[in-house]
This record gives sequence, structure tokens and C-alpha cells, in this order.
Amino acid sequence: MRMWARLRKPFKSGDGTLVYKIMLFETGEGFYLFAYDSPEAVLSSADYLYDSSEELFDDLNGLVDENGWQELDDPLPDCQHDAFIPLRVKGRNAGNPEWGVYETLKDGEWVDFKPYNENEGNLNTAVYRDSHFTLGQDTASVFLISGGRKLMLSCHPYEPCLYIKEENGRLTVVHNAFDPSEVLEVFAEGGKVRSATGLEYGPLEFCKMVEYAAGKGDIYIDDAEKVFGLESR
Repeated sequence: MRMWARLRKPFKSGDGTLVYKIMLFETGEGFYLFAYDSPEAVLSSADYLYDSSEELFDDLNGLVDENGWQELDDPLPDCQHDAFIPLRVKGRNAGNPEWGVYETLKDGEWVDFKPYNENEGNLNTAVYRDSHFTLGQDTASVFLISGGRKLMLSCHPYEPCLYIKEENGRLTVVHNAFDPSEVLEVFAEGGKVRSATGLEYGPLEFCKMVEYAAGKGDIYIDDAEKVFGLESR
């Protein structure tokens, strides 16, 4: 029997990825802790091995939300230990695995599993989504899908610059802006962020600002904010 839990508050793993939920699975090697980078993720983004369940619970019980640990059936034969649904590497049951390609059990039959939408990115990692925008994080970086266009978001480690990289490699720098990983962490908790100009952003406002700034090459946050009329707080 596996056990899983959602966290009271997302925390950053060693590589900076936000962790929203965790799973415990006992094997002959010890106790594996699987970490998931979105509330709805099917597969884990990282795993950690503990010698005992007591050690694991000591580290994590204080982070688990009010629903506590919940039981989950063990995986079916040949299936991924960290998957919340029946999921296996295609061909693994026949001794000819196609690594990186998965299939899932649906209506009693194994069918191809497609976690990615070609136009919208990995929706399992979305923090905000509407009919036009998808804002989230995958294993590479923070991303924004804007009307089918994928923008990769990062920041400068010293100056507060937001980097917006388009799929064709074109880069926009928004000066005096945000660290997108920190922005996602706040939005995931239902909060808002404030820019250097004093303007307050929710997820939709952030998406609109990034969409407006993308492709402008070099722009300051006060110019990027001309896309909408927010009042100073």
C-alpha cells in the first residue's frame, strides 16, 4: 500500500522546483519519497530514498495539509511506482521497453498516454489557465502559453530582470521585473505579487504583461505595464 499527501504550502526542492504533493512507497531498498511539481501531476519530478518510514515522517509530517496521509493501492505489475494512475513504459511487459513512452489502462485496454498537449504544453503543471493563457512550470523552466505561442520565463540572478524566450530563440529582457519561480509560488497559494512600480498582479495580469512585453527586446517594467490600467497600491 502506498501513501500520499498534499502539502500545506509548496516548497522548493534542491533544484528550485516547487513541490505540491508527495508519495511514500516501500521497497526492498527502503522507503521512497516521490515529489510532484504540480497539484495535478501524474508522475513525480524527483525521488528520495529513506532508510525508515520514521525518518521520512519526522521530516514531512509538519508539511502535510489538514487531510493528512491518504492510502493508495500499490501499482499494477510493470507500472510506474510513482504514478497516480495505471501507467507503464510502453513495451515493458513484453521485455522491449520504449523508454520515455507511456501507456495507461483505459476501459480495460492499454492505450498511449499523452501528458503533453502540442499547443498548450504540459497542463499538469499549470498554476493558471484560461481560454487564452496557460502559466506553469515543467522540468525545464517556467512557461507561459499565450494564444498557442510558448514563452519560456527565467530571471537574472543578480538584477531583477525577467527573461522571456520565444521558441525561435528571440529574447526579451524586462528590467526591474520578477523572478518567475517566486511568482508561481505566490500564485499557487492564491496570493498576488507587487511590481517595482507598486502595481499589484494576479495571474491574469502577469500573463497579460508578459504577452505584451514578449518580442520587444529590451523593456522596463513600467513600459510593459502600459498594456493594462492598474492603480498603484
